[in-house]
Amino acid sequence: MALDDLTEELEALPQRGRLRLVEAARMLSERSLRATATVSNAWPTYENGEVDAVILLELIAQGAALLGMRLGRHDPASLALLVGMPEVELLVRRVAVGTHLGADIEADRGVGDYLVCRGVVENDTTGDRLVAASIQGIRIPTNQPLPWAGSNDGT
Repeated sequence: MALDDLTEELEALPQRGRLRLVEAARMLSERSLRATATVSNAWPTYENGEVDAVILLELIAQGAALLGMRLGRHDPASLALLVGMPEVELLVRRVAVGTHLGADIEADRGVGDYLVCRGVVENDTTGDRLVAASIQGIRIPTNQPLPWAGSNDGT
């Protein structure tokens, strides 16, 4: 498999149908990738020919998930969770259907199953920056109780 081939990781993303925003992705370096998408009227938040720019945070999150898988943090018996967005910059409120997007995602830091990525989404045609964010994620095993769920005895 070529360094920039993310076909296997794209297939492993859990988002399907209208929630799958990433159409293609390629590695830029060992710790960064570029995900691409075209805004569609099937996307969540669609109204009157546009979507809310906040949905572009999901594009960054999906790119971060792909990057995490490539960095060796993918285990089919685990679940990746978004646990925080300490930095978010929305430079526009709405984005028109048909807009071609490019999202550059870079691994910032991480330990074990914890990863922080920084991402920027741009209009691929004009180069205008639309959204920037820092995404924190963690991977937890699915064969164990969720840490926040407590035990079966109510504790």
